[in-house]
Amino acid sequence: MTAAALVLPVGPAAAATGNLYVNNEEVYTDPAGCYPLKDSSIVDNITDTAVTLYSGPDCDGEELGRISAGDDEITTGAQSLYLP
Repeated sequence: MTAAALVLPVGPAAAATGNLYVNNEEVYTDPAGCYPLKDSSIVDNITDTAVTLYSGPDCDGEELGRISAGDDEITTGAQSLYLP
């Protein structure tokens, strides 16, 4: 008996589309990856992807929550955020 495998091409992951604003100072267009935060930050996620907040500075440590696409939030305790 022969098993058939389905192979799909794998391309680079697409970044979020839109803008990510941090403290009304930094603007990241079509962001992807890990971004630092200050002790208390205002995050305005005007992308099509949720961001994940982390307690560590390099998107490590405890996952503290998410900010949905189109939402904004004042973060306290988060030191970084990640967009796939």
